[in-house]
Amino acid sequence: MKNNHIVIALLSAGTLASCTDRDVAMTPAAKQTVIEASINEAGRATRSAIDPTEYADGAVGIVWTPEDCLGVFSESTLNARFANADNLKAGRVRFKGDIAGTPLYAYYPYSEVNNNQNADNLYGTLPLSQQWDANTQEIAGDYKYGTPRDGAENEFDFTHLFSLLRFSINASGTEIEGDMLRSVSMQLPSGRVLGGDFTFSAVNGEYQFNATAAPDANVITLNWSSPLTLAAGTTATGYMSCAPDIKEDDKLTITVTTDRRTATFTAQARFAFEAGAIYTFNLNLSEIADRFELKVEQLPEEQEEETANCYMITTAGEHDFKATVIGNGEKGIIKGAGFHTEDPYINPASAKLLWEDVQGFISDVRLVDGRVHYNATGNVGNAVIAVYSGTDGKGDILWSWHIWGVGDTLPQDEEITNRNGNIFSVMNRTLGSRSDHPGYATLYQWGRKDPFPNEDTIYVNGEETSTYTTVDYYRRYYNVINFDSSNSSEATIAGSVKNPVSYFDLGKNLSNNDWLVEENNYLWGNTMTKDENSTTQTSQSHGKTIYDPSPVGYRVPNCYTFTFFSKHDGGSNQSVGNTRIDWINFAKYEDGYYFMRDENDTEGTLFPMCGDRGGYYGAIHSYTGNGAKRVFTSNVDITADYWYSNAATGSNAMHLYLTKYVEFNTGSTSTNSNNGINVYYTSARRTACAVRCVRE
Repeated sequence: MKNNHIVIALLSAGTLASCTDRDVAMTPAAKQTVIEASINEAGRATRSAIDPTEYADGAVGIVWTPEDCLGVFSESTLNARFANADNLKAGRVRFKGDIAGTPLYAYYPYSEVNNNQNADNLYGTLPLSQQWDANTQEIAGDYKYGTPRDGAENEFDFTHLFSLLRFSINASGTEIEGDMLRSVSMQLPSGRVLGGDFTFSAVNGEYQFNATAAPDANVITLNWSSPLTLAAGTTATGYMSCAPDIKEDDKLTITVTTDRRTATFTAQARFAFEAGAIYTFNLNLSEIADRFELKVEQLPEEQEEETANCYMITTAGEHDFKATVIGNGEKGIIKGAGFHTEDPYINPASAKLLWEDVQGFISDVRLVDGRVHYNATGNVGNAVIAVYSGTDGKGDILWSWHIWGVGDTLPQDEEITNRNGNIFSVMNRTLGSRSDHPGYATLYQWGRKDPFPNEDTIYVNGEETSTYTTVDYYRRYYNVINFDSSNSSEATIAGSVKNPVSYFDLGKNLSNNDWLVEENNYLWGNTMTKDENSTTQTSQSHGKTIYDPSPVGYRVPNCYTFTFFSKHDGGSNQSVGNTRIDWINFAKYEDGYYFMRDENDTEGTLFPMCGDRGGYYGAIHSYTGNGAKRVFTSNVDITADYWYSNAATGSNAMHLYLTKYVEFNTGSTSTNSNNGINVYYTSARRTACAVRCVRE
């Protein structure tokens, strides 16, 4: 639907932002949405959006989105769900659903909460904190009710229940110029209600907010979902729904919040707000500072909360984590390193579980006040939770996190001494390993934060899902993106953030060992080669980054961490003629090597065989005992690779390489690829390998 809305002209001293007084013209809606209630299956519920069309009269259009649903009533049917049948983003579309009798009343957005409710007693929630995504341009809280059009069969005209606010913010020439915009809020005198839970009628549009309104119901906030710089000469515009509980001469306190500061001023409304109208706040802060008292204050430093891309849990029940900071935050960003952002803050609108490797491990995922809350039914398993720019898991994925159920106790640290006598504090478990089977772990393409399972089966939306599809004679990871010349520009860090479940590959079509179209050696914070790090073997070129997959306090190790495992200076027991078992420092082999932590260790620390995902199929692969023949299989007990943070030349990176131990009658040597170890191995960065974390 397209409404002709009013614009609030912000006037003289004591008002908002105009240099001269002028009258405010109000006009009713000129065009309204029509529904044609044909019968069909319903779809998903969402919200309508801003029409990008620029109308000559300054009106702002409102359009339906393809996923929109209406609630429709007849004499005998309550709350039938009608879906957008035209699959269009337009102001006039047909909606279809199942209903008995003639449609009499309708409302938007459809909600199951209103099942079995009469049309004049419906429930809704107008959020006091709303998100604005400039890409989708969807409006939160845009409730409408529809009435049949006279003389037309099954055609409805829809009217807004609430007002629409448009904030246009320009910070040029002010203290907050150059800051990252977070939000803008409006506060009324206490006792006023701008949003919250309410009841309403689809018969006549009357509504009533709950008598016990939230104490902060007089404050409403619009958050920007994606970082936006308030650069000189630019204007940031966003829209939100608002209850029109604004009276003439009310004091309105407007606060613009950035990543560093708040800018606040107070003015008066010249008239009462009305439903179905749009009010534009032209917040040119430089002009406002000249006419009003614009108070700019530094944001108080939050109590520091360590964040990471992986959170470990040891108990079932309710858990939560901060979802407005990516990775390990500001300290994880290397300026000028080509990261997808230099701002670690996000404003997500919703959260969703992407996959889990134990059915029912994670449930009830939700975003509350900038934190992701979820319920764990146990304490063993892996899962990935993502946050989105839009509500209901819509829009772009802004970031994602790995939830690692480690069992009853957290992993412990153990000291490992390398060949030069340097001591590293290393986690005693493989990242993502399950206590019920250490060989089941999570794998990572080099430089990426998001895990891939090394099992045949995961669970998506609660349903068992094979991690493989069949391609030719081979098994293929179920979500591989094989880029070619037509779409290789999408093989970026930003692209990987938006697609945390997708295995990226440029090798099949472009013969590129990387998963990135443009090589980046900084991703895990260590641009040093093996030789450059040979003197100070405990160091890395930079700190832990926002892309590091390790939990709080840990990071991916460097290439000198595990050198004691090999007795050979070159790091490989395959470099001394035959593959010599006696050139490995290990205590025993049981589904992996129990490597000696130092020369006095008789028990060893387990590095299980957990496979890797290699090649352009993304399948778990291993090497059989007949030389270098590669076979694609789900068997993870034949090889293992553990990434280092070090990049290597040719779009490769370094890792610890292991092959299965096999007893031979010939004693301590063999002529095949079994029993192999190389602490300085390199592989394509598109390969997904395991990680053994080291203390920062």
